[in-house]
Amino acid sequence: MGQEETNEREIREERYRVSQDDISIIRKELNKLTAAVGDMVGALKGNDFGSEGLLNRVSKMEEMAEKLKDRLDELSITAKKRENQLLLLFTLIGALVGACGKWFMDYISSKK
Repeated sequence: MGQEETNEREIREERYRVSQDDISIIRKELNKLTAAVGDMVGALKGNDFGSEGLLNRVSKMEEMAEKLKDRLDELSITAKKRENQLLLLFTLIGALVGACGKWFMDYISSKK
């Protein structure tokens, strides 16, 4: 039985050594993953050293888009007002030219 116990003990020690090696590899990979996640968080949120993250940039771009949309709405309203003013001006000019034409035609027909 001594030989069997020795063999079992060696097998258990070998399993323990292999599991410890696996644990060591897992720790190294976990440390790499933790560093990569930290880098991603830094890229997204920024850091305390003045680097802005993507989230801050995106929120600023959204604010700028809102401002530009408001400005575009204002310009659209102004353009519509100017279009109406121009239409009114052409209508008045047309009416004036029509009245002058009628007056001229009446003047010519009264001379005959």
